[in-house]
Amino acid sequence: MNVSKLKQYADSQNILFLIAVVVAFSLLWNTASAVFYNYQLQQEADEIREDIARLELQNERLELDLSYYNSDDYFDRAIRRNLAKRGEGELLLNVPGNRDREEFSEEAVVEDNAPQVIKNVRAWKDFLFGS
Repeated sequence: MNVSKLKQYADSQNILFLIAVVVAFSLLWNTASAVFYNYQLQQEADEIREDIARLELQNERLELDLSYYNSDDYFDRAIRRNLAKRGEGELLLNVPGNRDREEFSEEAVVEDNAPQVIKNVRAWKDFLFGS
């Protein structure tokens, strides 16, 4: 009985249909995996393009910064700010409470070289009792 049913299902049309289904499934699977792989590659390519654009903008900004730092204007401003120099025909006023000038005092230099614990104690003292 089982042999006759097997012969009935094993005729040439059924075997061809089964082979066609397997081939179709294989083609579908390979196509889907290729599409997914291409999608992943496209995502990576987009990320790389974004990185390139971001780095180009950063490069342009750094080139502008470099050209500014190499300019006479920056050099003049840096000398005036950091060394408290004055230009020709200008007066230099030291106003009490001027924060820009305080950062170059000896007391500020000593405090910058102090250990972190001492800085913390001084910060709390200034906060609680005022400076």
